[in-house]
Amino acid sequence: MVGRAQKIRLGIFVTLLSVLMLATLIFIAGDKLMEKWDYYYITYSDVSVNGLQVGGQVRYHGIEIGKVEEIKIVPDDVTKIRVKISITQGTPVKTDTEAHLVLVGITGLKIVELKGGSNSTLLLKPGSEIIPGVSVLDNLSGKAEVMAEKLEMIMNNILAITDSDNQDRISSILTSVDTILITNREPVNNIIVNLDSTTAELTELLHSSNEILARLNSIIQSSTIDTMLTNFKDVSSELADLEIADLIDQMNLTARQINSTVQKIDLTVLRSQQDLLDTITSMREAADYLEDFSRRISEDPTILLRGGRN
Repeated sequence: MVGRAQKIRLGIFVTLLSVLMLATLIFIAGDKLMEKWDYYYITYSDVSVNGLQVGGQVRYHGIEIGKVEEIKIVPDDVTKIRVKISITQGTPVKTDTEAHLVLVGITGLKIVELKGGSNSTLLLKPGSEIIPGVSVLDNLSGKAEVMAEKLEMIMNNILAITDSDNQDRISSILTSVDTILITNREPVNNIIVNLDSTTAELTELLHSSNEILARLNSIIQSSTIDTMLTNFKDVSSELADLEIADLIDQMNLTARQINSTVQKIDLTVLRSQQDLLDTITSMREAADYLEDFSRRISEDPTILLRGGRN
């Protein structure tokens, strides 16, 4: 039989073992049990969350920061899935952060990966909605669906083109084209010959243009342009060295002298004009006297004799 002392030793051993196991459990999981969490929500619309499980990881730029707490369908809209996640308290989640569904390995399991967020945006309050992102797989699936729709449309168009009615029309068109080509073979050949000659002329023109450009380039690169620029620079320097202000003063003085001379000439001309008018008047009076005298002589020549006697 087990004695009292053995029972006491067994009880002490079990108690110490339980205390040791409890201490180990507290040491290992104490931080997790005492850790505080912030809760956020993500609402995915028309997106499959297959592979996402409660307890799945939540990462931010590859760092595990939380887990998935709840996955359920929105009662008011069956096309939307609402996911509740818990994140370590104090983790900065920005208002422009997006929550993407990411595949892990080849098992088909998905996790929530938080991406984006900039320093200039505000922090998102706990209990708020995080913007849902589109996963790479969903993006590829969407593009594949679009490509499939376009491919189906192309196939339908091909089938519509190749039906019996369109085949007859295409055959008729081809026959008409063949007839036109046979009938107008000579004009078409002439057009081709003209095109060849035009192409040759264009080639020659391009060659001439290249020669002209080469000559212009040689002129530009020659020393003539440099000499002209040097001479122009020298002339500009000489003009800059002239005393422009003194030259302008001399020109103004010369202009004033010319103006004074012109005024004197005008005055002289006016005075001469008056003397000329007086002379012309005297000559006109003398002419009148001579005319009267000649008229009287012609009428009575004896006036000369009488005048002589007097």
